[in-house]
Amino acid sequence: MYKTSKASLNVEEIKKHSQEFKHIEKDEKFAEKGVTYWIEIKLDKGMKLRVYGGYTRPFIFDKNSFSPKQLDINMTNDNMVRYVPDNKYSIKFNYQAGEDETRYYFRLKSFSVPPPFKNDLFKIEPIQPYVEASDRETTYCFYKINFIETILSSLVIGMILMSALYTAVLYVYRRKKEFLYYTLMQISMSIFLFTAPMFFRGVFSLDFISMQQLTLIVAFFATLFTQSFLDTKKHLPKIDLLLNLYLLLIIADAIWIFDPILLKYKLYEFFGLLFLLSAVLRIKDGFKPAWFYLLG
Repeated sequence: MYKTSKASLNVEEIKKHSQEFKHIEKDEKFAEKGVTYWIEIKLDKGMKLRVYGGYTRPFIFDKNSFSPKQLDINMTNDNMVRYVPDNKYSIKFNYQAGEDETRYYFRLKSFSVPPPFKNDLFKIEPIQPYVEASDRETTYCFYKINFIETILSSLVIGMILMSALYTAVLYVYRRKKEFLYYTLMQISMSIFLFTAPMFFRGVFSLDFISMQQLTLIVAFFATLFTQSFLDTKKHLPKIDLLLNLYLLLIIADAIWIFDPILLKYKLYEFFGLLFLLSAVLRIKDGFKPAWFYLLG
């Protein structure tokens, strides 16, 4: 790692500071203000001749990070390959031991992923070829697609979408707000799961900012559904005030997405407990439908 106050330095200029790079400490948070972070990656001597994929999030690169020969893999016209699992910061490059450079430099894009980064800094692995069913032309991806995982992921998202569709029909005929809120919550939850890294091996995963926006949308409609279904305004006025505060925080985070209060102070968990508490209290009041909410 190398820290500098000069945000405009490019790869060629950074190479001149190669002696100033230091090992990254375990407690490093990459959060110092006014500082641009660079990392230097040194490839292992045992790496063989082949095409590799670099999962570079949250770091960015340019054409100077690799030689033209390494990037010329006949996949795109501009030789800048960006694709799954994160089409902003992923790369593909040739490597031939003894011929190509073993050291590479990447600049941190500070707001892409919230600290701490743990083990998600940088990953290089051989690219696995697969055949797309649509046109049968060979292409590449970072991960082998597991058929069973794909089926199970599709079933989970499919069931959520079906419940959303069923509830949407109920809203059309009954015009109750809780059905509308539940439908919108389930649709946004389906999109969130479809693009989450744990589903489909991250093939459709989005960057952190987009995932944070989806989280806020899900939380917003989940809160409206809770207030409407459990009628918290009438039966749990104190909790209803806290849920209104939650809605305001969600809107605030949506406006200032780069420094989310709810994520920073782990408030999602707190308000999630309020959802459960609301259901338990309504069950004690004799409101039996709250059992379905609690189980859900």
